Amino acid sequence: LPHGLPVNETLLARLGILSAFGLVLILLLFLRRHRLSDRAILLAAGAMALGIPLFLPHMHDRYFFLADSLTLILALLWPRCHLLSALLVQLASLGGYHAYLRLQYAFPMGLGTLMNVTALILILTDLASALSQASPPQTDPPKIS
Repeated sequence: LPHGLPVNETLLARLGILSAFGLVLILLLFLRRHRLSDRAILLAAGAMALGIPLFLPHMHDRYFFLADSLTLILALLWPRCHLLSALLVQLASLGGYHAYLRLQYAFPMGLGTLMNVTALILILTDLASALSQASPPQTDPPKIS
């Protein structure tokens, strides 16, 4: 948000908490309905590690460390799909760390937020694709021989 903009911080904090809760709830509901591959599990972890601190109020750049790590792992395993999301998350974190260590902004912090939101959308899109290819879990009890 631009500096000096009059906002209702209490309302925005509640909306952020509801958004983070909604992200986790939606992911858990969708994940529960599919037999998960390793890729889907890693994508869901990356989405939660990036989305939760992005939506929650009063989160600092240090809370994105897990998202930094997981997006790098995604980029190493599937570079064609996740090199851009890893690059966006790393640049956003670099901007936050630069502002803290050098006491000046390398770029506007809103741009860092936009980079993280874009990376989250890319990860969620790939997760939706991975889940659409997955089979539903088996509901029949296993046969005992």
